[in-house]
Amino acid sequence: MEAYYPFKGEAGASIAVELFHGQQSVPKHFHEFNEFVLVLKGTCKHRFGPQESILIPGDIFLVPAHKSHEYIIESSLTIYNVQFYPRRLEKLWGGVWPSRLGQDEKDIDNVKLDDQWASLFPPLPDVERAHPDAGEDFRILRLNSSEREYVSTLLGFMYREQQQHSFDYERVLRSYLEIVLVELNRVHSRQISMNYGQNYPSPTKNTIKYAVQYIEDHLADPIDFHALAAEAYMSVNYFRTVFKQATGLSPVDYLNRKRIIKSLHLLQSENLPIQEIATLVGIQDANYFSRMFKKIIGYPPKYFK
Repeated sequence: MEAYYPFKGEAGASIAVELFHGQQSVPKHFHEFNEFVLVLKGTCKHRFGPQESILIPGDIFLVPAHKSHEYIIESSLTIYNVQFYPRRLEKLWGGVWPSRLGQDEKDIDNVKLDDQWASLFPPLPDVERAHPDAGEDFRILRLNSSEREYVSTLLGFMYREQQQHSFDYERVLRSYLEIVLVELNRVHSRQISMNYGQNYPSPTKNTIKYAVQYIEDHLADPIDFHALAAEAYMSVNYFRTVFKQATGLSPVDYLNRKRIIKSLHLLQSENLPIQEIATLVGIQDANYFSRMFKKIIGYPPKYFK
């Protein structure tokens, strides 16, 4: 049976920011507010509808009101959890999103505010998603290192304001929330562009899609990005530039991220030595693998054995 989770903020408040540390899983539940979660350290499995996704540091998951979801936490997890009521922030939404929704600011009162969340971050059609092993619900935003630092800093400011309860602190929370949501919308737009090929000529779009697909299919193999660039008649510098514009990550960072996510699957599902798992994801040096794993996840791989 689904549990009902109440709002974490004060009665009548519109925004609440929680800094959560723990190892206890969160059972299937729903709530009346909209929510997004930024993973800071550790990892968990998130179930939303029929889909289960692994979340790692830098991932944000967007949850509309009245939609049930759950977290399976298998290691210590640190997250920012931001809860808010769009209807209570009507004036804010009117100033931030009318152009995205095709609404004039004067008509914003007529918009069903409870429906805006899904309109901002709609999932893509199945036919437009990438390789099945990488098929991720597009309510999940994958932040690169600079985006992660920027968003986590803003959420830290929000958390501090909430804790200090300084004069008119909710106005400050609303201002920071507006900036964070604009940044998340930009990340989402980039993910859309990558899959739909918007803003790119066809040869460049095809090169990006091919490179992403190639990485997914060859995680255990040495990957020569110079060869991929040459195959597309691009210099390696231009290839890196368009790849990062489309994915938010350099080709090497994208490859490393995918390898670590794959290794996390193996650590949790297979009883294999860390050296063998490193080899299965294309990293021959176990010490290098462990350093990279800790840098991305926040804990060494042995923590998950």
